[in-house]
Amino acid sequence: MTSPLNATLAPASLPELADLLPDPLIFLDRRGRLTHVNRAAVTARTPASDLHPGQPLPGDPGAPLQQHVSRVLTEGGSARFTYQDPCGLWFDVYLTRTSSGALAQFRDVTTQTDATRAASTLAEAHQLLERQHHQLEAINDDLNAFAQSVSHDLRAPLRHIIGFTDLLRRAIVKADPGATERNLSVISDAAGRMNLLIDSLLEFARHGQHALRLQPLDLSSMVRAVQHDLTPDTQDRVVIWDTRELPTVTADPTLLRQVLTNLLSNAIKYTQGRPEARICVRAQRSADATAVTIEDNGVGFCPEHASRLFGVFVRLHPAHEFEGVGIGLATVKRIVTRHGGQVSATAQPGQGAAFTFTLPHAP
Repeated sequence: MTSPLNATLAPASLPELADLLPDPLIFLDRRGRLTHVNRAAVTARTPASDLHPGQPLPGDPGAPLQQHVSRVLTEGGSARFTYQDPCGLWFDVYLTRTSSGALAQFRDVTTQTDATRAASTLAEAHQLLERQHHQLEAINDDLNAFAQSVSHDLRAPLRHIIGFTDLLRRAIVKADPGATERNLSVISDAAGRMNLLIDSLLEFARHGQHALRLQPLDLSSMVRAVQHDLTPDTQDRVVIWDTRELPTVTADPTLLRQVLTNLLSNAIKYTQGRPEARICVRAQRSADATAVTIEDNGVGFCPEHASRLFGVFVRLHPAHEFEGVGIGLATVKRIVTRHGGQVSATAQPGQGAAFTFTLPHAP
């Protein structure tokens, strides 16, 4: 938008010409008081619509319009900015210094502004639907994997209970005390494992229902607190911690602590048997997220199995070597995904493993 009139002309010579122009025009003296407004300015409800000559523009001196007027009157030059009137109309304002004060031209851009905002709102709605669609797909994938895992892992102890109950019945008929004791022991172990699996499933489900309470968290302090909690697991062992200075992240404190507990306890567990266990926690910030890596020198695993690690009840090592039900890493993935991040793992058999999760700066 260019100035409608030559700024060197005195406003007193322009009233009739100004009234012919379609854009609202406001003339001000050197003190910022009104000297003239054209007809379009009155019709368009500009700041001077209800004023008489000699009155200052209404509003707080700190308001954008008054600030621009004051600057142009003091320093000269011109200014261009957007102004919204009390009725909600938007104007593109061109303000310029004149020989006797200042001249402000208002151009109604309400239609363009509304269209831009509508387009922006539509784009945001589309992005929201995209995110929800991806979230629903991820949830559906989790449900399918969950159903398959449950059907497989819960059936195993049930088969033990059913099979050994039948053997127990036969042993009782044959009056074989030794066989009866063995069968009862297997049945008890199978029932206990089923109970543990069910408890783990309930805990896994609760993490999906926990409402996120996001806040800035000192990652270094939280790692030290989790280390302290895990002290009983490192008794009579040599464990060297390398917890470097870690940044502040945005996350839910309860859920992030669960992620760190699961990953650090895994590192402790899978370094059993090492003369000297080494566990390193490091973080790297990028433009939009922080990547946290927990690395150990434990037994590791085959890289081709990395994509399976975060499923429910997935175990890559025999239960008699390392205890657990295979729910910890699935919980880690669920929590990190809810924060808008990602989780991954790299390893080599016998050479340790590294687990990395990301936390967006603005989840």
